[in-house]
Amino acid sequence: MRKRLFLIMFILMACNSPEQKMKLDPNDPQFSEKARAIHQKSILVDTHIDIPYRITHENVDISQRLADGHFDLVRAKEGGLDAPFFAVYVSSKFNQPGTDTAAKGGAYAEALRIITMIDSVVSASENLAESAISPGDVERIVGVGKIAVCMGMENGAPIEGDIQKLADLYQRGIRYITLTHAKDNHISDSSYDERHTNKGLTEFGKKLIVEMNRIGMMIDVSHISDDAFWQVMELSNAPVIASHSGLRTFRHMERNMSDSMLVALAKNGGVFQYNFGSYFITDDYGVPADSYWSVQDSLNRKFQNDHEKAVSLFEEYKKAHPAPNPDIDEVVRQLDYAIKLIGVDHVGLGSDYDGVNEVPVGLEDVTKYPVLTEKMLALGYTAADIEKINGGNLLRVWKAVEQLKL
Repeated sequence: MRKRLFLIMFILMACNSPEQKMKLDPNDPQFSEKARAIHQKSILVDTHIDIPYRITHENVDISQRLADGHFDLVRAKEGGLDAPFFAVYVSSKFNQPGTDTAAKGGAYAEALRIITMIDSVVSASENLAESAISPGDVERIVGVGKIAVCMGMENGAPIEGDIQKLADLYQRGIRYITLTHAKDNHISDSSYDERHTNKGLTEFGKKLIVEMNRIGMMIDVSHISDDAFWQVMELSNAPVIASHSGLRTFRHMERNMSDSMLVALAKNGGVFQYNFGSYFITDDYGVPADSYWSVQDSLNRKFQNDHEKAVSLFEEYKKAHPAPNPDIDEVVRQLDYAIKLIGVDHVGLGSDYDGVNEVPVGLEDVTKYPVLTEKMLALGYTAADIEKINGGNLLRVWKAVEQLKL
């Protein structure tokens, strides 16, 4: 009898364990209401929105609903996006090849130009948004019903080999820096650059990691080479982020993170922010898409006086070499994989909206975040889990980085 009672108690305890996921029925009348409540309670943080590039090159007004693209403040509000990190993207054209050489003059000025533009746009949208430079700012701004616009810098080239410029960029509101972008620079090798000029971080790059810890700047390991990643893991005393990366298990490319890298990131206390770009999600899409840019460029050059011909031939090529677009269910499957691997405390969202050519079916723009919340709830994730994924994990890391600064 005692054994039987013990067995019953064990089963009841297991069923009530917070580790157990109980799938909910999306057809239940209360399901949508529960998902909506969870989404509204979350402070939703997306660590990589490339809208500044569109503002600069297309002069779009993000205070109005845009007919195309992935982001504007109106749609962000509809989707419950509370704290987007606007990407201050500085092109790799500012990088110089070679080890420990400062970037070409102009990168710092370019970064300041974009930062000033973002400040101006946010100020002009004061009824919708406000600039945020701390987790406390985010919580305050969201609390009054506005969108908290944060900034991260994509490419460390603007530092130009001068530690003081790191401090200056921090003062201007930059709160994370992606060490490099598409090419090796004076800080780090890029996952895209086959030269791997520096075999990871440069000597200046190693000093920069220590200084970023000291001033409370988040380190972003997206885009950097594997060697550079492991060196960052050795050097950083603060948690780091991967602001917009994918899973190498599903899309085999150095730009994405391997399982061992994810485990190391979690051990560091950091957070992996999942990229919505279709190119980074599956090989079925990414491998054929790899050829699209070179083919399109070749056709444009060959038929530079006949644009319609170039477009027609490119469409024929794509039909012959299709890249099937993944859907939101594939994204959920991969998020679930990452969470099972490294834990729910270390996974978040970094969409790369307006920085990628195509996104999965069901995640067409920033209005679709609530659908992702519904999908995760249906899979059995709790309200607390979803709040962490939606932004709680990133805010935890940001707070930790601030607390560890000297």
